[in-house]
Amino acid sequence: MYKFFCRIYQFVMKFASRLLPWTKPKLIRGPNSILMLPDEIMILGCKKVLIVTDKTIVSLGLMEEFLKLLKEKAIEFMIYDNTSQNPTIDNI
Repeated sequence: MYKFFCRIYQFVMKFASRLLPWTKPKLIRGPNSILMLPDEIMILGCKKVLIVTDKTIVSLGLMEEFLKLLKEKAIEFMIYDNTSQNPTIDNI
C-alpha cells in the first residue's frame, strides 16, 4: 500500500511540475564570466544573495572583484564560508 501511495505521489508531483513557471537556466561563458553575475542578478530582480564557499577561496581573495561589483550595484550579500573543500553529500 505504501509503494502504491508513493507512485501516486510521484505521478501527481510530476504532473504538477509541468504547470509551475520554471526559469530556464542561463549559461554565462567566458574568462570573466563571474564579473557578469551582478548584472544577471539585477535582471532577476534579486536584492540580496548568499554566497556559499570555503575559507580558502575567501582567504586567497578570489572573490574580491566580484564582491566589489556587488557593492557597486547595491546588491546585499552574505558570505557563508564554513563549508569543506569538495563537500560530500553529507556535508551538503
